[in-house]
Amino acid sequence: MCAITLSLQLVFVKVLLEKFPSDELMFLRSVFMFVIVLRISWEKSSQYHLQDLFLYFLYGILNFGGIYISYLALNYTSIGNVQAIAINLTIPTAIFANFLLGEPASLRKLLLFFINFIGIILIANPSVIFSKDTTTIYDFYGCCLAFIALTSLTLSRIVARQTSLIGSMDATLMTVMTGIVGVPGCLLILMFSSSWSLPYCIVDWIFITLYVVLSLLANQSAMNGVKTESASNISALTSLSVPLTYTVGFFYFGENLKFIGLFGATLVLGSTFASVLDT
Repeated sequence: MCAITLSLQLVFVKVLLEKFPSDELMFLRSVFMFVIVLRISWEKSSQYHLQDLFLYFLYGILNFGGIYISYLALNYTSIGNVQAIAINLTIPTAIFANFLLGEPASLRKLLLFFINFIGIILIANPSVIFSKDTTTIYDFYGCCLAFIALTSLTLSRIVARQTSLIGSMDATLMTVMTGIVGVPGCLLILMFSSSWSLPYCIVDWIFITLYVVLSLLANQSAMNGVKTESASNISALTSLSVPLTYTVGFFYFGENLKFIGLFGATLVLGSTFASVLDT
């Protein structure tokens, strides 16, 4: 579910960016996540310690930063590139989880992660690697932003897993923290970067509603997953979103689809399923 909602979320963001700035979209996302504070079981709040609150707040900052930067990257490069680089967290999550959380990583799984990584590169097909022509400045900026987003989102997944391991995980509170950090953060950005562009037709409102709901579902499903699965396994499953988004980019946005990208999608899917079966 996480893979599907991640893909659809990014698709709706790509469509909405034609009318609304990324700052405003991130603000609406944060407000919606902040509102679900009403679903938190506050009777458990006495069980939280200072370390727990620090981890929740750190997750909110890292998740907000990663998602926001990935939205910015969509302004410069294709949705396929952004999804493949920023949202597919398999390789870096496995590395960080092994060193920081002590989660085991067998030689076979490391090999599968390496194959998965090769598939990601082939799907993204960034011009900075494959093109013989001079790389456009926009593609270069987009890829750089996507890599920054990847780092932030990977660290947020590690923080969430650590919170789960110490027995203080509340998936809803994790989501709410993204909103708590995002609302003032976006307002501050909007004060200096752009003006408001309010939806003026029912189609815009429908797309925005679907976008924020998908964002919530993606975050909730990922947080529920880290309660029972290792951080690397959850990230491997989300890699299913890469070929899906790449396909949507081809049929809906008219982005180029080459054999090398299809081969990369095959590597990603194959290594992902093999990794899940290896657990």
